[in-house]
Amino acid sequence: MSSTVTIHDIAKGMRVSTATVSRALNDKPGVGKKLKEEIRRYAEHHGYVPNRSAISMRAGKSSTALFVVRSAWAGTVGSLPMHAIEAITSLGLETRMVRIPYGEDFVKGLQHAEDTYNPAVFFFFGPCEVADPTQFDALSTPILFILSDDAPAGYPQIVSDDRFGAKATTESLIAAGHESIMLITECRPDGGAYYRGRIHGFKDALGAHGIDFDPASVIALRIDYGDYLTSAMAAISTHVIPKLTSLRRNPSAIFAASDFLAFAIAKILADESIRVPDDISLASFGGWTITDLIPTSIQSWVQPEPDIVQTAIHATACLLSGKPFTGTIPLTSPRPGFAGAANKTAGETDSPEQSSAETSDNSGAPGLSGAGAFPGSNGYAGNSGSPSPTVQDTHQAEAQAISPTRFMVPGYLRPGQSVRRLNGPRRIDLRRSNAPASSSVSSSPALASLSSSLPSVPTLPTLGLTGL
Repeated sequence: MSSTVTIHDIAKGMRVSTATVSRALNDKPGVGKKLKEEIRRYAEHHGYVPNRSAISMRAGKSSTALFVVRSAWAGTVGSLPMHAIEAITSLGLETRMVRIPYGEDFVKGLQHAEDTYNPAVFFFFGPCEVADPTQFDALSTPILFILSDDAPAGYPQIVSDDRFGAKATTESLIAAGHESIMLITECRPDGGAYYRGRIHGFKDALGAHGIDFDPASVIALRIDYGDYLTSAMAAISTHVIPKLTSLRRNPSAIFAASDFLAFAIAKILADESIRVPDDISLASFGGWTITDLIPTSIQSWVQPEPDIVQTAIHATACLLSGKPFTGTIPLTSPRPGFAGAANKTAGETDSPEQSSAETSDNSGAPGLSGAGAFPGSNGYAGNSGSPSPTVQDTHQAEAQAISPTRFMVPGYLRPGQSVRRLNGPRRIDLRRSNAPASSSVSSSPALASLSSSLPSVPTLPTLGLTGL
């Protein structure tokens, strides 16, 4: 048979997906040994010839690691942390960065980069915004998705403990007396919600404390990632602010599913003279430095950048050697926080896409239950001044392989001044006009001017990348 046989022909003949064929032929993890051998025998019998780029990659001729960003603002490799560059270099790779803006065909952009650089591996951060994940089958270069909530199933990923972290963060709000909490997330191109694991964790916490879940309390906003801040603030003004007074119970707290949303929410609340935390508390997920631009320190579940880099380097070594992800990775960065908050108990699992039926319930958030979980002053759930950990977690954190293609990096809770402790049920009138701007958020001229001074797409600050 001619060499024009494609992986689509092999997939049809073997009655498997093209992704399975691609992984088997490129010796990637995620395919059983027996099936991998059968696919290779079938391909050989029918005269399949891999493309030149794939042959070059396996022969070790490529030494380029391509970092892919989707921002309209062009980042540079020099903006990456030096320890990340050094770690990549230790694998015998040189780093380059390519930009594929939102609005352009992402997979075609990757194919062009593949043809140009013949890279050993792609690194990608943030949402793909690709409607048909089978398009990635056209690539012969392995791609490592890092904190990419819509990464195609079965492809190598670094994920965070979304469900557990969201549960712990929600429980920190409940411990501060908040029972009516609004969750703000982002909308996928298909109309579903991003950060589903975080939504499940939010629901888990409510259920664990006997609080009824109101579906109307979860709002998924459509965001233009090419102009993130402008579109996010417009969506918040249109869809979030009116609901603060229209739900069955006025929310006393907002949980933003990402720090970038938290920044936009804080800006709009300030514009509306709604004070954080005096009128409404705000918690977030991510721990990225964009929240440092908000005058009130934000209580957040932190995704530790050094641990993510360390895990990504280990995962890359597995990819280049054709090995599946297995075992655990002892993490070396310090993990300040409340004792027990940085790690799950043994046997617990988590992932961005899990549902309550797929995993353990991650019951309990150690160190976060009870009214005394967040000793604070002046009625606030955080410590006075800038957030400062009060207890050092002595249990070493570990990244864990939760599948042959996924490593999960645990996070920890960072307290902040954005969460107010309530002494009892409280109704807040958010509909007043000309409210005094006593909050540091609503009175800060710096926050009011930030939306015009920041890049149009939010930056992943500690990694120096854009496109989340």
